[in-house]
Amino acid sequence: MNRGNYLILSAILLLFIGVLTGEEIYINKLPYIINESGYYTLNTSCSDLNKTAIIIEADNVVLNGNGKVLDGNKTYNTSGIFVERHKNITIKNLTIKEFWRGICFILSSDSSIINVDILNNTEVGIYFGISSNNTIKKVNVSNNNIGISLVASFRNKIINSNIKNNKYGISYLSSGKNVVYLNNFINNSENIHYGNVFVNRLYSPTPLNYTYNGSNYTNFLGNYYSDYSGIDNDGDGIGDTPYIKNWTCFGGVCYLTDSYPLIEPYENYKINGIGNVSSLPNIIYIKSLPYTIVKSGYYILNFSGFDNLTLTAIIIKTDNVVLDGNGKILDGNKADNTSGIFIDGYKNITIKNLAIKEFCYGIYVANASDVKIINITSKSNDYGIAILNSFNNILANINVMDNYWVGLKLFNASHNKLMNITVSNSKYGIILDYNSNENTLKNIKASNNDVGVSIQISHNNLIFNLTASNNSKYGISLLASSKNTITRADIINNKKFGLFMYNSNNNIFYLNNFINNSKNIFIKKSYNNTFNSPEELVYKIEGNICKNYMGNYYSDFAGKDVRNGIFGSSYQNIDFYPLTHPYQYYEVIIPKKIDSVPIYYLLLVVFTLIIIALIIRQSKK
Repeated sequence: MNRGNYLILSAILLLFIGVLTGEEIYINKLPYIINESGYYTLNTSCSDLNKTAIIIEADNVVLNGNGKVLDGNKTYNTSGIFVERHKNITIKNLTIKEFWRGICFILSSDSSIINVDILNNTEVGIYFGISSNNTIKKVNVSNNNIGISLVASFRNKIINSNIKNNKYGISYLSSGKNVVYLNNFINNSENIHYGNVFVNRLYSPTPLNYTYNGSNYTNFLGNYYSDYSGIDNDGDGIGDTPYIKNWTCFGGVCYLTDSYPLIEPYENYKINGIGNVSSLPNIIYIKSLPYTIVKSGYYILNFSGFDNLTLTAIIIKTDNVVLDGNGKILDGNKADNTSGIFIDGYKNITIKNLAIKEFCYGIYVANASDVKIINITSKSNDYGIAILNSFNNILANINVMDNYWVGLKLFNASHNKLMNITVSNSKYGIILDYNSNENTLKNIKASNNDVGVSIQISHNNLIFNLTASNNSKYGISLLASSKNTITRADIINNKKFGLFMYNSNNNIFYLNNFINNSKNIFIKKSYNNTFNSPEELVYKIEGNICKNYMGNYYSDFAGKDVRNGIFGSSYQNIDFYPLTHPYQYYEVIIPKKIDSVPIYYLLLVVFTLIIIALIIRQSKK
């Protein structure tokens, strides 16, 4: 081909490409109205603009921000970009700040917002009003009143975005079927603000294959929340307990739950592709009650049933079951031996997102293991939740109230974890009874019961961060129980005793507050109990770093010889290191753990030194 023909062919090819792609249009002045389809490139920035910067009045538009900045002056009802009644819009690669609304979509659909920084807007960063099937991806939304607002908007997707330092991270109002996953919610006053009862999803629509800390996994993935306090025992990067938002609706409790919260920001997870969906159980909907589950699977309660149910509502008779209550209510009539949920002899069962009331037992679990009870309200039963002869179970995010006998009972149940539990208005809030040993109770509130927490013939339990207040008899009672540890408890305004202990030995109490109880402590026939830390602690008080054993704070005690926040005289001859202030006043410094050197490393060093010595010796010969 000669040079002339080559040039002609090149020109034809360039013309053909131009026809296919359309002409690139440069925006050189703001404000600007886009009223024709096309590819637009922003070629200028603005500062302190008191009007909407760009209005899009056409379908099929790509707006490439080209790294430029739209900067307003927070004038009422202005937007960085405004779109109404259009579709197939792409907005990408720019910064929008200090408008009333950063990006505003009204009655618009099938569009994308990609790689945009949106900050310091007065009302909202991104607003979707009656807008559906849109995608927000790789967006940083920060320092707005509301980060992202969805109003009457459905089937939108938000992914790979940072939503931080807003009053509300995402606000839902009359919106549903939106999917939000692989995002970071950081330091928002409220990460998720919910104003409706439509179903939205806070984790991936399908399981994903991903790499975390060098290992490959397949599971659904949710979002990272800076206020999530769960743990990751199995190291897969997903918290072991869900991230839950709840609110009152229709006389019950409704929930928005991320069942797969990320333990680290999403950037720490490498997504390799969609996982094997066929390996997951099918979803079965429960549409009538009572109901018996006899096959493993994922069950969703889709029916609250009649009021005053006279039989047990749901019986589980198999292993490997997830029962998602879906915010529904099980309502009985307190008939004898009925339960909202009944399990006897099975394992690996999860019960979540449910309200249960007016049965004999709200939830009854016997002879079971690896059961998770999460995000439950159990009220107005004889027993709120009973765990018998069972071990290695987790109970988390539970509200147990107005149950006649016991809010939550463990009987011969060991190695269980109870976290984030509120019990109120029962004869006993929580009972650990008869060889309920080596359980961990954390973040417990027990108030307005006869007895807040009772430990009976049970040993080696840890209670951490308890509030036992306004109980008509005792805040905490120990009967024939030994080697239990109670620390960081607020035991306040209990009518008879803050702590009642009978025939109980070798228990440890330290860093607790006993405040305004009729009598703080009553002890009888109990020996070798310790009312200070088992070892000296390093702590900071009033700017000073100190080291000492630390006892408890007593509102009825004014000792002498104060030194470094600890009285020099004992409290009732049981606490020899009573605190001068409530324990929260002291900053206990936990020393960093130094891992021991494995023995094979030491052997390697010794072997290396021997070899070097032999080489030196040989060289001298």
